[in-house]
Amino acid sequence: MNEAGIYLHPGQMCFCEQPSLVETVLGSCVAVTMWNARLRIGCICHAVLPRNRGSGEDPLKYVDSSIEEMLQILERNSSRRQDLVVKLFGGASMRRPVPNHKSVGSQNVETALELLRNQGFTVRTSDTGGTSGRKVLFYSETGEVFVKRIPMEAGACGGNTGTDR
Repeated sequence: MNEAGIYLHPGQMCFCEQPSLVETVLGSCVAVTMWNARLRIGCICHAVLPRNRGSGEDPLKYVDSSIEEMLQILERNSSRRQDLVVKLFGGASMRRPVPNHKSVGSQNVETALELLRNQGFTVRTSDTGGTSGRKVLFYSETGEVFVKRIPMEAGACGGNTGTDR
């Protein structure tokens, strides 16, 4: 298997028709993956902020419009919603907590969960919240996602490694 390697930057989405390994690094941002086992195609986004308020900025920067775009591209490529496996990652709190204030990370996660639920999806696997960044690897051919936690302390390079299938 010869997989293409792709690095996904904040505010980007990747639709994979061919076997691909997509890598991204998250802090308060979230990544949503959608994978169709029947067609062996998948999508991943790296959304920065919760809601697109029609600012005219790039819609892929936002959780809500990224999810909509992913669903549209998958449906244009013969994917049925009932065939999609959905996973969610990221949404860490990257700054000291402020009383009575939700972090951008928690807002991103809440928005993603609300929108996916409203679209009829149940998130199969998630690794969200906390104070650690995450390195995420998405294998579009299998739908597998591997996550490595990245401590936010200066000079830290280790972390817990988790996987999901």
